[in-house]
Amino acid sequence: MSEKKTVYSRRAHSVCCLTYHAVFVVKYRRKVISPGIMDFFKVHTKYLIEERFRGNLTEFNGEADHVHILFELPPSAHKLTARMVLN
Repeated sequence: MSEKKTVYSRRAHSVCCLTYHAVFVVKYRRKVISPGIMDFFKVHTKYLIEERFRGNLTEFNGEADHVHILFELPPSAHKLTARMVLN
């Protein structure tokens, strides 16, 4: 089993690694997320995280009733910014 090396954000007076795991579940776990919707959601999420907030989309997957997103944001992205990404 390979180990994943953690990359830390290093600044003049701090070191950090802010990784978020978000899970979106459809109401009543109905299977309504088609492959087309999943692709659109992935492209839009990647744009928001990487282009708008200068983060890194680590992993994106899911099934017809839920989506998992694993991403990293820089320390300059406040908690409120993370909330905006998820909304």
